[in-house]
Amino acid sequence: MHIAIIPDGNRRWAARRNFRAFFGYLQGIRKLEQLIEYLFNRRVKELTIYGMSLDNFLKRSYEEKRYLFILYVKAFRRLIRKNKIRKLVKVNVIGFYEFLPKKLQREIRIVRRLTRKNNRKILNMCLAYSSRLEIVDAIKRISEKIGKNKFSVRSINKETINENLWIKSEPDIIVRTSEKRLSDFLLWQGNSAKLVFIDKLFPDILRIDLWRAIKNGGCGGY
Repeated sequence: MHIAIIPDGNRRWAARRNFRAFFGYLQGIRKLEQLIEYLFNRRVKELTIYGMSLDNFLKRSYEEKRYLFILYVKAFRRLIRKNKIRKLVKVNVIGFYEFLPKKLQREIRIVRRLTRKNNRKILNMCLAYSSRLEIVDAIKRISEKIGKNKFSVRSINKETINENLWIKSEPDIIVRTSEKRLSDFLLWQGNSAKLVFIDKLFPDILRIDLWRAIKNGGCGGY
């Protein structure tokens, strides 16, 4: 089973409590770590998390991004210290890697290297990600292959595009907290996914909320 999550509402959660946005991000990261461990202890084979869109990356202030990336560095370090994750879960970071801070890139390289041979579970973290630009990139790759006479234009089909995407697996369910839209997330891969929206800000979400969302999405006995 492949579950995708858009963990939205961290900033609003902080604002409603008169906290700075940074505290909302901190609570969101903590919640995310709990849910990752919870889902991988269930029958979830692949988990894709929308950590930050490219649009948000470009719009957020430097200080806000800096703090968020510090949290991600620490989260990756904690993740890799967990024995089950290190031995069973392959960790991928999807998005415009070159936009990320050097320190975060270093942590990503470490976690990729330590988990690259794992094949039991997959964790895709989308950072500085855009689904539309992912599709554009797939088209560019296909064009380059056509230019090298690897195949013809007439042979292009859905499978051809899918093979050239950054994320090739299609989610069974896409869960979003707080709002009811996809926000440039898995637009191609999520074509047949069940969409489940939870009317809570992400730091307030409970395991039972996620369990109900997955059950309502048609994945009973997960």
